[in-house]
Amino acid sequence: MSHKLMLVLFYKDGTRCGLEIDCPPDVADEIQRKGLHSVKVQVEKFILTPVSKALELNKFKKDGA
Repeated sequence: MSHKLMLVLFYKDGTRCGLEIDCPPDVADEIQRKGLHSVKVQVEKFILTPVSKALELNKFKKDGA
């Protein structure tokens, strides 16, 4: 059984957006059992860059060795 966490985000400018994410079953069960009072939201931004197949990590040397 899969669990989805469905959120409605309300922005300061008056707009809103729906967000649906996969939720681990134990987290979903805990939310249902305990209820939810408030949520802290944090956004982390990261960038994935492609790596050339020619690059072999084992060819790097440590500290000039």
